[in-house]
Amino acid sequence: MTHRPSHPPEENVLALPPAWLRSLHPRRGGTPVPPPKGSRAAEAARLLAAAAEALDRIASGEGVDGELRDAARRYTAGEPDPVGAAVVAAAALAQTTGCEDDRAVGAAHRAFADRWRAEHGIGFAACALVEASRLRADPAPDGTGSVPRRAADTPRGAVGLEAARHVRRLLAAAPRPDYDDAVRRLAGHRVPETLRLVSYLVPTRQDWVDESVDVAVAENALVQRTLAFDEHAFVLCSLGTAAQAERLAGTRYGGRLSRGVLAAIVDGLGADGVALLLGLHDERWEAKEHKLALEAIALVPADGAFEALLDRIDGTPYTRQQTRSALLDAMGRFPVRALRLLAAAAAEAPAGSAAELLRHHAAGHADLAESVLPDLPDEARAAVAGSLPARVEGAREAAAEELPGFLGGLPWDRPVKPVVDGLETPASREIVWRDGEREEWLAQGRAWHEEPPGADWAALARGFGEPGFRESLQLVLYGPEEVVRPLLAERSTSDVWDSVPLRAVVARFGMDAYPVARRLAEAQSAHYGRMLLPYLDAEVALLMGGWLRRRLHAAADAREWLDRHGLAAVPLLAPAALGRKARPRSNAECALRRIAGRHGVAAVAAAVPPAADALTELLSAHPVRTGLIERPKLTGWPDPALLPPLLLRGRDRVLPPAAMRAAVELLALAPGTGGDGAGGDGAADDAAVLGEVCDPASLAEIGLALFGKWRAAGAPPDGGWALTQLARTGDDTAVPVLEPLIRAWPGEGELARAVTGLEVLAAIGSDAALTAVHGLCARNRSEKLRRAAKKVFADAAAARGLSAIGLADRLAPDLGLGGDGRAVLDYGPRRFVAGVDELLAPFAADETGARRKSLPKPGRKDDAGLAAVAQQRFAALKKDVRGAASAEIRRLEEAMRTRTPRTPAEFRFYAFEHPVTRHLARRVVWLAGTDEDGDVPPGRRGGTSFRIAEDGSLAGADDGAFVLPEEARIRVPHPVLLGETRDAWSQVFADYEILQPFPQLALPVFALTEAERDGDELPRLAGAPLSRRETVRLMGPTWFPFESRREPGDPCIVRPLGGGPCLIVALTADLYSGRPDPLGVRSVRLGPNPASPWETPPGPLRFGDLDPATVSDALLELTALMDGGNAV
Repeated sequence: MTHRPSHPPEENVLALPPAWLRSLHPRRGGTPVPPPKGSRAAEAARLLAAAAEALDRIASGEGVDGELRDAARRYTAGEPDPVGAAVVAAAALAQTTGCEDDRAVGAAHRAFADRWRAEHGIGFAACALVEASRLRADPAPDGTGSVPRRAADTPRGAVGLEAARHVRRLLAAAPRPDYDDAVRRLAGHRVPETLRLVSYLVPTRQDWVDESVDVAVAENALVQRTLAFDEHAFVLCSLGTAAQAERLAGTRYGGRLSRGVLAAIVDGLGADGVALLLGLHDERWEAKEHKLALEAIALVPADGAFEALLDRIDGTPYTRQQTRSALLDAMGRFPVRALRLLAAAAAEAPAGSAAELLRHHAAGHADLAESVLPDLPDEARAAVAGSLPARVEGAREAAAEELPGFLGGLPWDRPVKPVVDGLETPASREIVWRDGEREEWLAQGRAWHEEPPGADWAALARGFGEPGFRESLQLVLYGPEEVVRPLLAERSTSDVWDSVPLRAVVARFGMDAYPVARRLAEAQSAHYGRMLLPYLDAEVALLMGGWLRRRLHAAADAREWLDRHGLAAVPLLAPAALGRKARPRSNAECALRRIAGRHGVAAVAAAVPPAADALTELLSAHPVRTGLIERPKLTGWPDPALLPPLLLRGRDRVLPPAAMRAAVELLALAPGTGGDGAGGDGAADDAAVLGEVCDPASLAEIGLALFGKWRAAGAPPDGGWALTQLARTGDDTAVPVLEPLIRAWPGEGELARAVTGLEVLAAIGSDAALTAVHGLCARNRSEKLRRAAKKVFADAAAARGLSAIGLADRLAPDLGLGGDGRAVLDYGPRRFVAGVDELLAPFAADETGARRKSLPKPGRKDDAGLAAVAQQRFAALKKDVRGAASAEIRRLEEAMRTRTPRTPAEFRFYAFEHPVTRHLARRVVWLAGTDEDGDVPPGRRGGTSFRIAEDGSLAGADDGAFVLPEEARIRVPHPVLLGETRDAWSQVFADYEILQPFPQLALPVFALTEAERDGDELPRLAGAPLSRRETVRLMGPTWFPFESRREPGDPCIVRPLGGGPCLIVALTADLYSGRPDPLGVRSVRLGPNPASPWETPPGPLRFGDLDPATVSDALLELTALMDGGNAV
């Protein structure tokens, strides 16, 4: 038996939305459209009066074809001659509007159509329009003016599509006798050039449409060209059968897809037009046309149309959003059809996009979904039932008095716009430096350029701004102040300042550099915004508020400026914030809210006593009420009516509809991941209050539902708040949803969205969320995402008073083991202890302490239930320890390679308190030093190596006791840092039979001689041969090939060493030449990164000044490429 829910009648009827209905090319018997209102015949009369000279030329027959001349004379004499009417109109248009402006020509033809209809009826008007399409204006024989002639080639819609649509609309609404008369008349005007236009005007003659389709197909194949826009549009708007659509599917449509043409296809073909619409979509290039084609398919009331969209739901990122949006439209338009077809697709692919859409659709149409369940097949019924939200039994709607003020006192967006007239802005302007900042800025600018000896400063000043980049720099950096200061005032708008290290200019000249700094910051805020940080001034304050409000790239500089100057900036901002000009008011308010978020509303108000009350009122109100931001529009995917109910704490009350809408609006407005909130201490941070009054699990469900609906809609950019609101509503249930998406987004061109996702996870702040961020620091293909994840994770750690590695230690899985490294497994009468040994192998021990690899089977006296739970716990331990062990070993090895330090407290937690990592800590050598000397070999600056002995004490290489200084920083040292103690440690570990979790002491090193450490070149490697294949394989994230554009033919490979300097290996031949030339090393030296030399400070480079571990690793990578070469 076939199960098929019956659709409501409206789901089987085409109902065009108003925008589509207004654009429709109507047909007789199709979707009804009101006839055009009014007449433009008067405009035609005006055109004729203005073209008297051209009409006289026609009447005289000067240069005009005799047939056209006679027809025009008959028409002007009052006879109903369509050809004559067309000739007169063409002559008038040629003189008045010209023939180049298609829109003006179309509007004029529409006016003439109204005049013709008034003179001789709609049939005459239609015939005259057809004849007009055959005419064009050619220059007159005497060279003065134009005369109409019959087109020698196929016309390209000379009358314009809109004029033809106007006549077709008149015909569709005409009385039956008038329509039949028009069809009869038009039959006499069907010639090869006009077949398509005639068929368009009266598409009820499907036999004529068949001929038009045949001609269009033949022309397209024969001429190998794209049909002209209007010609093809005439055919598309005439189609009425599946056979016609199939025949036309092979031709290309050269014009721009419009809503009107697509609506005509849907109106004429219905479900038979879906394949044609898909073809039109696929051959388009512009996103707007893609969107329109998909929206047209979503209008079709048929299963095939819905399934066509569903089949493309996981298409390319370029069209995925538009497809999802169109599918959501179809789901809202045909809810029963959507339930049935989504359920069938979800039953086949439970983890696919259809299942996701079904969950959101069923949640918004729960009652409807339950009503159709009995009519669905078993698999589809199960899919729908599993998508329905759990019903909350016994919950009632909360009364207004039970809701917090912002939800109970609706509407919550009543305007609050206090104004204080006469408030003066302080006229003072000052520059405020932090300790050492001015000297740092000046030194940074001068680091790249030395003072020229014996410079003629006066001459350089006269040529300032002329070609001579280096001289201009030297002048502003070192020239006498009395020479340079006038240049700051005289040439504050000169483009020469774009190339000057402006920090040094600001540091040298302070307030005199303000005009230059402000001009550049206004023009290129992202690049020069930081130059204004020291300036405390009303103009700068408003500029910063504008950057912050508009969320420009310089918003970070604006936040730093406001945090830096704090309450001192309030008097500069208050007059504008309480003034009457809209833009300055908004900029100032945004800045004040940032300051209030740091210092509190009361402190901000107290900074300007005359305006204290007004400032309190302004900053305590939600920014929607002050006009700073607009109230969001919740239509489409975020419609609150389609969300699960939101429960208050206690789970016995739900928000009523109005309060629910306000709650979602507040989530849409909330800053989410930090930044600039709605107010300060005295402001009602309403979105945060939601978390206090609502049930956390219910709020988390709402947050995920909004996020899912946003994604189902194609993740439109203006709905990005659906992601950021998870920072306020999300819990651990959001982590497995977000983590795979964050990994995938960079590959889809959505790196910024992925970074926002990282910030959301950090804001959720649970162990699961932070563990996900930490995992993304290393295990991800996108290098930019890894860097962003490391920053987000470091910020999260700093907020908790930890280093990044300290937070990672606390997130390391404990495998369910207690502080003593054990877990009790209860069998009832018997108990076992589970744990992991020093090699992280799981074990179980009985009450006598005897260890075993697995738990025994329960006996008769054992509690079967407890024993089953115990066995499940031990099985989980054995499963989880494998992944945890490999992850922690990788992390410990990475800490060695990056020389990441731990504080003594962090070290104690890792090495003694954590039940898993304590075992790894005892199998490596540690190095204690300070931040300055922890990365150098012992004996040079005092780092001391040690290990953790079996009894938990600390011991040196000589087995003597070691006391860890409280100020020490502890690292896992690279073996090159151990110096001469490396051999001693190797012997200690061998004597105690300690197996290292990864090669530390056994790791090969490249040892430099004292002479090599004092130099920047390694002559002993010059001349060594290289394996070309292995060298090419090495190129990647760490090494890269480079050939200078200034010095072509000098190929090299480069390996950055951190901090700017690079290892530069000059090659004897081009790495990618394709020739069999031997490849070898010409030289190995240090130098600036040739791709970005400015990153390396000037001055001599020495191998001894660099991190020896990084240098060793790089040189080992290089020597591994040498034919037969081993580590040196």
